[in-house]
Amino acid sequence: MFFVVLTLFNAPFDWLAIGLTRYLLRWGLARGGPWPVVLALVDAVSAAFSVALLAFACVEAVQLFGDIAAHFGGGEKARIIHLGDVFASLKQAPTAPENLWIWFMLFSTAIPSAINLLIACAAGLRSWPFVNRWVVIRINDAEAMSEFDKLAVAGALAAQWAVGAIIAYGLIYALFVGVGPYVAPAYAEALRDHSEALARCNVPARVMIWLFGGGWTGCD
Repeated sequence: MFFVVLTLFNAPFDWLAIGLTRYLLRWGLARGGPWPVVLALVDAVSAAFSVALLAFACVEAVQLFGDIAAHFGGGEKARIIHLGDVFASLKQAPTAPENLWIWFMLFSTAIPSAINLLIACAAGLRSWPFVNRWVVIRINDAEAMSEFDKLAVAGALAAQWAVGAIIAYGLIYALFVGVGPYVAPAYAEALRDHSEALARCNVPARVMIWLFGGGWTGCD
């Protein structure tokens, strides 16, 4: 289920996250100034929505293949993942080791957003006029650069990435430590409750019954 079925459902969301990140990154770099950082934060917020959509898609995937396995493989014992047990475990101990794979799978779609924030912070430092003027002064096409200027310019360009990484880490750390304790539990609880409600509805089973002429029944 994890390496085949859920991977097939997870991959489109990861590619969409990468596509959105590339679009916002190019847009921000084209506009310059503070826009790379602003759009990187927009990308981070959008990741919360993509994680929720991925959670709902994974619930439907588990139910769909579980129903198929139960129908053709010998009843309820053929189900690989029992969502009722999963949600019960998430309520009792959401950070337990046996539940970590769920969070890693869901939040894999947020990895491009974190990389976008890193690039945006480095790009923001590259837009500082006085740094660019300092580099241009030392790069003279009419004469060879001295060894000191070579090391200084290379160090300045490398420092922009290093400082950008530190700023990005600081923003992510502030987000998780400063905002996370207030937002993350409520977000995780809402995500779990809505996913559990979707699982109780069992849309794949209702669709299969409707396709075979059994009529459509709404969710409770």
